[in-house]
Amino acid sequence: ECFLLRAPHKDLIAEAETLDGPAIKVLQSDAKRFCAWLVLGSVLIKSKIKGKVENTLVLIGPDGEIKATYVKMHLFQSLVANAKVSEADFCVAGKKPLMVDIHGFKVGFSICYDIRFPDLYQYYVKEGADLLIIPAVFTFETGRYHWHILVKARAIETQCFVIAANQSGQGANRIMAYGHSLILDPCGLTLSEAGAQSKTILSATLEKQRLQEVRKQMPMQRD
Repeated sequence: ECFLLRAPHKDLIAEAETLDGPAIKVLQSDAKRFCAWLVLGSVLIKSKIKGKVENTLVLIGPDGEIKATYVKMHLFQSLVANAKVSEADFCVAGKKPLMVDIHGFKVGFSICYDIRFPDLYQYYVKEGADLLIIPAVFTFETGRYHWHILVKARAIETQCFVIAANQSGQGANRIMAYGHSLILDPCGLTLSEAGAQSKTILSATLEKQRLQEVRKQMPMQRD
């Protein structure tokens, strides 16, 4: 989430991009070069509302074209490490979910604070989701208590694969991020995990057969 820049709100607004901005164009070229799907998990995009931005996940296809965007629906507001964090002060909330078919997997998208609202993920699974994508900037304070529990809960209750990429290191307002990016299977088992502060590339093979096995053993959607 917000992988291009973490900074005070005024700087985030000043540096916000458009969907045809320079950073996104570079990543479009990379996606085409490597013939890969690329999730920009999120970019702050200029809003039509003056002084506001949209926290936007951008999905780029192997041809380098933008295939879809998702604007974060739930805006984070909390007091963390004695610092007030309020996305609503500078962000406009999204209004609808996004699900896209990628290589035969139906993929549902969300961003960070969305993970605390399970109705969104129940919507995705009812629409046939196989994989959930959750980029985040979970802080150390909230992450050490809630990150693993919430990510695993979303996998278990939906019986979907989950890819949850979380920032690490110090970010805006000198607040530390928790790290521990995760790839989980539909039982909530960890396929791959990063450390708290390590710069790690995670990989895993996601197979439809595993989805079918888990859902056959415990047919939660039927029940």
